[in-house]
Amino acid sequence: MSEFSTELFMPTDSMEAVQKLLAAFESLPRVKMVRRVDETTVEARTGVSFKSWGETVDATVTAVESGSRVAITSRSRLQTTLVDYGQNRENVEQVVRRLNAV
Repeated sequence: MSEFSTELFMPTDSMEAVQKLLAAFESLPRVKMVRRVDETTVEARTGVSFKSWGETVDATVTAVESGSRVAITSRSRLQTTLVDYGQNRENVEQVVRRLNAV
């Protein structure tokens, strides 16, 4: 299975970080569904493109001193995908860019 992950620090409390993640996920291209899994986890699913059969993008927020740590992962929905042509990396980078712009 193909996937890409990263972590970043946000100088906000965890509840505000989750709200910003929801907005960032909803602005992803090809997004089909965004949902809040629990108080600290957000998940989005993207549709099919010429690069992949769709991805699941999730982020988990952990409260740390003076802010929040956000772990973002994008993985191909089709488990037999070996090469995603950079689509998972692109998904994660788009979320990070949108979070930095807010």
